[in-house]
Amino acid sequence: MQTGDRRIRADDVDHRRQPRSLEQAEAARRVGSRSGHLFPAALVASQFEALEAPHGEAGVLIVAATLSPDAQLEAALRWLGTAGSHDGAPP
Repeated sequence: MQTGDRRIRADDVDHRRQPRSLEQAEAARRVGSRSGHLFPAALVASQFEALEAPHGEAGVLIVAATLSPDAQLEAALRWLGTAGSHDGAPP
């Protein structure tokens, strides 16, 4: 049985995603370091249990969230075959 998110991705053949990968400990550290964050750091573990990583799925590039935003963008552009053509507008 597919979850809703996985089922939606399976139905959309032209769909491409670039989720960010982050270890649970780093996610908890980041959330815990934010004062007044909407969700408590204790919820991070349940999010990692509930969400499915799209490893091995077609049309998915997983990029480390610990990379700089520029490095994440360059990785996505290389994957899409448009490296060096970014002019500040969304690809």
